[in-house]
Amino acid sequence: MKKMFFVIVLLVFLLVPTLAHGQVFGDINIHRVVFPQFAYGGGWTTTIIVTNTSNNPMQFTIGFTRSDDNFALVPIVRRDGSVAMVGAYNPGDIPPKGSWTNTLKSAESTVTTGYINVMVHIVGGKDTMQVQVTYTLYSLNGSVESQAAVFPSDPTKNSSLQVVRLDAGSDIGVAIANLNFVPAANVNLKIHNMAGQVVASVNLVVQPRGHVARFITELAPELKASWTGGLITVTSDQEVSTLGLVTMVGADGRFTFSTASTVAQ
Repeated sequence: MKKMFFVIVLLVFLLVPTLAHGQVFGDINIHRVVFPQFAYGGGWTTTIIVTNTSNNPMQFTIGFTRSDDNFALVPIVRRDGSVAMVGAYNPGDIPPKGSWTNTLKSAESTVTTGYINVMVHIVGGKDTMQVQVTYTLYSLNGSVESQAAVFPSDPTKNSSLQVVRLDAGSDIGVAIANLNFVPAANVNLKIHNMAGQVVASVNLVVQPRGHVARFITELAPELKASWTGGLITVTSDQEVSTLGLVTMVGADGRFTFSTASTVAQ
């Protein structure tokens, strides 16, 4: 039964990328939980925790895609303690109120990025799993330099980020994932100032099953000197998932970041 469940869920994950919250595949009600960014290597780690909030043993399937739209092979610690490089994984039954966790990490200086999506059951109109991701950046001596936890971002055509840019040394990172096999997503970011005025408009093309992560002042260099933050609206002709990170480099050269609130419109 476990094997059959894994095959069915993996087929859903591979063949039905546009599955939305509450949509039924056969007799299986599945929610696709999306995180538009993961990063590991070069001091970065991404820790994933999945908790079974139901009163019955449940399973999930987690998948990883690189920025170039190919399945990512990432390090997963299996139940026997071995580490395998996999693109999709089902750890088997998670007991009621129990959790599964894994940290993506590497000693390599190269940073691997992409996005995550997790297929979880819906029972009684509610997700049976709660999923959270924590990004951590370590300094050269191994101490934690910055850390932030994020919750998933459901695909939508309209969303917004509320951000504050504290000084010229800070910036806003935006990650956008297009989980559809076809077509490409044409995305527009309108950046407002604190008075609500549009101070920049940026167009991006996110390829099918692709991922884009950029700093706002990289997309709109004219904002480097004077923009102090405001509302960033994200509109797309296809459903995409969006994540914002506020980054800052202090006087001591240390890098810190926190998450920006993403709201579906």
